[in-house]
Amino acid sequence: MVRNLVLSAVSLCALSLAAAAGCATTVEEPSSSSAETERETSREGDEEVSADELALGDANRAGFTEPTYDDTERAAVLAKYTHIDPDDVVPQLLQENALQYYHFNKARLENSAYVTIVDMSIHSGTPRFFLIDMQSGAVTSTVVAHGEGSDPEDDGIPSTFGNVNDSLMTSLGYYKTAETYTGRWGFSLRLDGLSTTNSIVRERAVV
Repeated sequence: MVRNLVLSAVSLCALSLAAAAGCATTVEEPSSSSAETERETSREGDEEVSADELALGDANRAGFTEPTYDDTERAAVLAKYTHIDPDDVVPQLLQENALQYYHFNKARLENSAYVTIVDMSIHSGTPRFFLIDMQSGAVTSTVVAHGEGSDPEDDGIPSTFGNVNDSLMTSLGYYKTAETYTGRWGFSLRLDGLSTTNSIVRERAVV
């Protein structure tokens, strides 16, 4: 099991969450009345997620919270990571937000060796998946897909994000990687959402 931290976000946002001021995106959230039904019946990824697998997800994401640093504490945290991304590959604000979240929740990460940031404001044909080695600071980048429901114009740049079953949308926010398995899509890695904007990705079978 990998258990690393992943941030999927749109650059230039005040926070990692899509609802932050200044983000040119729309976000769909699940209604409270349908949440339990979605949990029981969700098969968006064309794979059933068992009750035991849902329980694993609940345990994997337990205890994670948004940082509560003031400006002084924020600066002190970032000062600990000046070795990260020496070539300035990763969008600065996304990196700073991810580092704060990582530091605040580090004790809950079984594997704190890597952090991944995905900038969904970048075209899908351009590297936008940034894997950060937290020890060396080196960054490896590659391309990564998004949900087809997030790109209604099919132009390679997602503009709509959602946390709704059957939406086929990408969900923004912080994730923790979980167990691997072999299923419909071959060797796959489960993800657990740590934010209100991606709280049902396991139920949706987003991998």
